[in-house]
Amino acid sequence: MDISIVIVSLILVGSVFVPYYFFILAGNSEAKKLKTKYRAAIAKNNLKVSQMETWGNSFIAIDTHQKKLIFMKVYETECNEQLVDLSKIKETKIIQTKKSVKTKNGVNDLLEKLDLEILLVNGERIILNFYDSNQIYAEDFELKRIEKWKAIVFEHIKTVHTEERAA
Repeated sequence: MDISIVIVSLILVGSVFVPYYFFILAGNSEAKKLKTKYRAAIAKNNLKVSQMETWGNSFIAIDTHQKKLIFMKVYETECNEQLVDLSKIKETKIIQTKKSVKTKNGVNDLLEKLDLEILLVNGERIILNFYDSNQIYAEDFELKRIEKWKAIVFEHIKTVHTEERAA
């Protein structure tokens, strides 16, 4: 076999697979940066996380011992962190904002924004944004995710209020 054919073949194969390798490396380094920020926030608040979830640029976790919920959104220039005391929550609500779009097959509803509204006992409102169509991340089962976390928070609220009544 001619050596020049082998060299050309290696160059062609390399030109196809090397960019994929660099894309994977870039994605992994971004994910590592996000994990580092999440771990730093957990350590800063002295949390012992019992349940957590990450998606896109978002992170949510719960500490059942201290009865705290942490929610983070990491943007290019800033990091939005919210720490909520579960014992001070009165109720939670899911807020969906949809937009109707006309297509060939009729009218479809597109999800624009999805928030978990937390009402505290003192009347304060906390909004945890699970999805916003104006951000760079696509929709990724956020409705199921927000329903799951609403149920988790509700379960812990119920536990906290039961302990308060028993005491």
